[in-house]
Amino acid sequence: MISVIILAYNIKAFLEECLDSILNQTFQDLEIIIVDDCSTDGTSALCDKLAQKDSRIRVIHLPENKGVSNARNVGIKASHGDYVYMIDGDDFIHPQMLEVLLYLLDGTEYDFSMVRGIKVPSDGGLDFFDGQNHNNYSSKRELNQRELMCYLWGFGNLQYVVVWNKLYRREQIEDVESLPTASQDSNWNIRVAMKVRKVIILDEVMYAWRQHDASITHQGVNFRLIDRINSYLLSYRAVEKSKPEYKSYALDGLYREIFYTKFHARGTAFYLLAKQFAANAKKETFGELLRCRELKWWKKLKIVLFYYFPILYRWYMAILKRFFWQL
Repeated sequence: MISVIILAYNIKAFLEECLDSILNQTFQDLEIIIVDDCSTDGTSALCDKLAQKDSRIRVIHLPENKGVSNARNVGIKASHGDYVYMIDGDDFIHPQMLEVLLYLLDGTEYDFSMVRGIKVPSDGGLDFFDGQNHNNYSSKRELNQRELMCYLWGFGNLQYVVVWNKLYRREQIEDVESLPTASQDSNWNIRVAMKVRKVIILDEVMYAWRQHDASITHQGVNFRLIDRINSYLLSYRAVEKSKPEYKSYALDGLYREIFYTKFHARGTAFYLLAKQFAANAKKETFGELLRCRELKWWKKLKIVLFYYFPILYRWYMAILKRFFWQL
């Protein structure tokens, strides 16, 4: 059985479509847990109404809003399936997604399976996936722990960082608590990755990540953006010291996040806070960065230059924006 955990907070307009995408899965041995994080827009009442659709649906109403991490922890603890899948309640999935993820995982030595997601507009609906069939597994590939850690800390790593495109074995995650940090998905998956041996990926788009103004990722420069520095510092601490190569990935990723956050906070009321968080992270990690033999010399040089001469990072970002991609 797969336990599906739907995280719901003030998403009344989208929740029913998300649930329908779960109920319409080709794999039907499901336990569906909706965790309502003390919504205030009518989502709570809608959860109870939707629970009447199917006996597999259970709703947990939290007494106060404590954020995604707490809701995720509650959902995992309340679930009973051998496999766990988590979805944001404003998104939806391809009708074959859970079947595909389970096929990749069941009876194998992989610790979790994964497909790809894609951004869709706020008015996108379930017909986005109409007519698509994903029964061809020729694009699958496996990653060992080292490769996974490299991707989790790497640039452009969204598909690896998020939880919503993955099916996990219960025994790999039940003792990994989600922490209330700005980058809770990244932090959680990095700590999960320290336990895995290898994972399997299918390069097929099966998750629809809905884009709307109320979502966390569209709130602009705020404290959550600045707190990403602390979140990555927590993730750095979670990497085992016995794995120096992983530490090199973590140091590179941490400083990349420091530069990125300070760049976007510049000119806002949060810039001084970003500088303070960056200074705290540097104080704790800079010595190890200089001593880390696994981190290439030119990466160390780039980090030092970007930290002490931020104008160089601004030029670097301007070049990327001009010639390679839009920020």
